[in-house]
Amino acid sequence: MWRKVLKCREIAKRFYRIEVRDGGKASFWHEVWSPLGCLRDILGNGAHIDLGIPVNANVDASRSHRRRHHRLPILNRVELEIENYKAKWKDEEDISMSVSYTHLTLPT
Repeated sequence: MWRKVLKCREIAKRFYRIEVRDGGKASFWHEVWSPLGCLRDILGNGAHIDLGIPVNANVDASRSHRRRHHRLPILNRVELEIENYKAKWKDEEDISMSVSYTHLTLPT
């Protein structure tokens, strides 16, 4: 049974989102908190070194992050998302949300 669950985790990830408020519960690298999606999936395993944000950091840890300029445009885009988060920060708990399957676009 667990093998079947593990096989479906990529599909299940599409049903879960988090609305970041204070960023205390949302994982910076492993959860979908920005329009870019899951940053680890997009950038790979070494991007935490480029951005200077630890692998186990939550989104709140990026509030103290100093913006840098990178050669890769995607890293600059992540820096922009961090700035957007800082501007929208609220002193409220993050909200876990699920997406209904009718709003989900499955690959063909």
